[in-house]
Amino acid sequence: MYVEYTGTALVDILKEDDFEYETPEEVYEHVKQRYEEDMNSEWLDIIGFNNTYAVAMRKDDVEKNGIETLSDLRKVSRDLRFGGSA
Repeated sequence: MYVEYTGTALVDILKEDDFEYETPEEVYEHVKQRYEEDMNSEWLDIIGFNNTYAVAMRKDDVEKNGIETLSDLRKVSRDLRFGGSA
């Protein structure tokens, strides 16, 4: 047994990249069904965490540079240092 993200299972293991799901629950149900049919494996219940990422920036830098979206970071990208986890 191990923990797997539904998105990783869908794209990296099942090799599906042409999909349209409305909710995370729909992705879960699809992945669960495919694993049962294709690999005789059972997905257990959702355990309530995800691997969503976020970007944070100091408020004074946001205001000084007029940053409202991630795309706006291109305006000042040479003056920034980005740090993140692996």
